[in-house]
Parts: sequence; structure tokens; C-alpha cells
Amino acid sequence: MSVSILLFLALLLAPSAWGEGQPVILVTDKEARLPDAKPSPYEDFLKQRGLFDTFRQFSSPKEGVSAKGPEISLIRPKDGGIYAGPLEIDVRFIPRTGPVELATLNVEYVKLWGIDITGRIRPYATKEGIKLQNAQFPAGNHRVKISIGDAGGNFSSRTFSVRVQ
Repeated sequence: MSVSILLFLALLLAPSAWGEGQPVILVTDKEARLPDAKPSPYEDFLKQRGLFDTFRQFSSPKEGVSAKGPEISLIRPKDGGIYAGPLEIDVRFIPRTGPVELATLNVEYVKLWGIDITGRIRPYATKEGIKLQNAQFPAGNHRVKISIGDAGGNFSSRTFSVRVQ
């Protein structure tokens, strides 16, 4: 095969930057039917008093390293939003103390135990964030946790929830 044919096939078969075209199945029906994780009693306590901040971020630094992991900014979907059909995912990673290390990316579908969906998201992730236009979720409530670190060993996590009708 000539180089031009190989290049054409690579471009044709590779996912685009926005995941256009075929829907990208992030969560299967079987995974969505698994039992949900229970929120912590602390979270329920804060929600009952109107003190729970759904946009907070948690940091899990290495021992002796400050909690300065990259900021995870959720542009789309809106946390707690209700959607019909495929979702657009737009997440930005904003460095704080060092460059973002894409190799540390971990995306987990939160159920009774975490389901690692990093491999399904990785083709749409860069050091700047995640961009995917056609993310497929079954109907129901879904929680996704995104974690990322930087070159200094600092980590941040962000969890968001959506309902798909």
C-alpha cells in the first residue's frame, strides 16, 4: 500500500477531536443496571442543610505534597442536568503548580464499585481537557468521576451527575 492510502485510512478510522460521527458508548446498559453507590452520610447531612457544594473539588496529594492538582472545570454537561440523547462532554484541565500529566487521567463510572472507563475517553482527551460531542449513556441517572494529576505529583478529582431520559 502506498503511504497516501495508509494516511487516508488512518484519518478515516481515527476518532476526531470532538468524537463526531458514530456515538461513543461510554456506559453500557449492563453497567448502568449495576447498583448505585450510596452517598456518604456527611454529604447527605450537608445537602439537608443547603450547605453541599456540588462544584467542589477534592484533592488527593501524595504524602508531603500540597493539594494543588490541576483544576477540573466542567463546561458541559451541567452537573445535575437532565438530557435526552447523546451528551456533549467538555472538560478543561487548568494547571495550578505544574503541567498536566495526561498519563494520570482516570475516568470512573461511579456505581457500588468504580468502573474504569478511561480507555473509552482517552482518545478524546488532551492536556487541555476532554472534548467529546457524541457520548452515549443509557437512560437513567449517572455519576462520573474524573481525576488528573500534574508533573509535581499533585492530583484533583471532580464528580458530576447527569440524568439521561
